[in-house]
Amino acid sequence: MNVNFSETYRTDTLALIIGEESSMELSCSTLLVNGFDWDMYLSPWPSPRVFKKGNDFAGKADELVEEIEKRLFQCHAYKRVIACGYSLAGLFAMYYATKSDHIDSVMSASGSMWFPGFRKYLEEQPVKARHVYMSLGDKEKNAKNPLMATVEDETLRIKEMTNAFFEMNEGNHFKDADIRMRKGVDYLLSLD
Repeated sequence: MNVNFSETYRTDTLALIIGEESSMELSCSTLLVNGFDWDMYLSPWPSPRVFKKGNDFAGKADELVEEIEKRLFQCHAYKRVIACGYSLAGLFAMYYATKSDHIDSVMSASGSMWFPGFRKYLEEQPVKARHVYMSLGDKEKNAKNPLMATVEDETLRIKEMTNAFFEMNEGNHFKDADIRMRKGVDYLLSLD
């Protein structure tokens, strides 16, 4: 498994940014986790592809959870860790927050909550984080793929289950990803 880690220390709060090669300047410390196959390592269990020319989801998220957990213990002793992700990485951030006792907060921007079986999984394995932030674009439910078009309904149901703060943004899945990520991290940093 090829995973890149890039840490920047600023404070005792860490934004664990999954999957992105983000250029966001944050007031907290950051650990970027990227360089891996998204369909393979961000999916919690195997599932068929959603795009005709895409890959099936391999369901190897637990392997990435293990790699991140090993790395967190090598880093500075952070008081707060915020797991952050966009799209499929947002789904992974939520999944990771069910597996780790180190996650204080989780931020899922335009998260792939349409992933088959994920809401049911959360009913059985709740998020352990104290704070949850979720957001979507108001046009994401208009996806041509019928499974992906369930994203708003699934996200709103999961929001209720997790007591998440939810924000609806203007646009489709691809609009203003960095801005949406920043808004979520800033919101979570304002707590406590």
